[in-house]
Amino acid sequence: MGEFDQQKYEHALKKPRILKPVEQSLFTFTATDISYFIVTEMLNKVLVEVRTGKVTMEKPKVLRPYELANVYFEGFDADHLKYIELMLKKSGAKGLEYKYKNEPGNVDLISGNINNVLGRISEDVKGDTHRRTAVIKGVLDMWGISLMKCVMETIMHSFPGNVKEFEERGWFS
Repeated sequence: MGEFDQQKYEHALKKPRILKPVEQSLFTFTATDISYFIVTEMLNKVLVEVRTGKVTMEKPKVLRPYELANVYFEGFDADHLKYIELMLKKSGAKGLEYKYKNEPGNVDLISGNINNVLGRISEDVKGDTHRRTAVIKGVLDMWGISLMKCVMETIMHSFPGNVKEFEERGWFS
């Protein structure tokens, strides 16, 4: 792994644009697959890289107050963990843990204007059959950050509904 470049990281967080977000919430009780197209402009501005693939989020794991207190709080007295767990219960703190698996597809270099390429791809993935497909204008050499930005936005959008479904079944008790 190379040296951490703070500027490159901040650019990779700010620059990507999700042109077509995932339109369907993540499933609560099973794994969810998200297909993606990440389009980046090469330095020569003549070629465009189109990267496809699929990210699978396993069924989210429910993190109950007990697990939050005992797994995520280190260095506390065992007796204090009981009180921390009580505090977490009282505050209504809830957590879901996701595991991610990326399955890269093709990486194609296309000659042309990035906006035209993005437009064609966005047009091709319209409709109900592509509700779990994202189109992302990414950052060169930081496509993974562009992808995770989209995944995190999808999780944040899905979180309230997922939590509600788990609560209805008493999984946070």
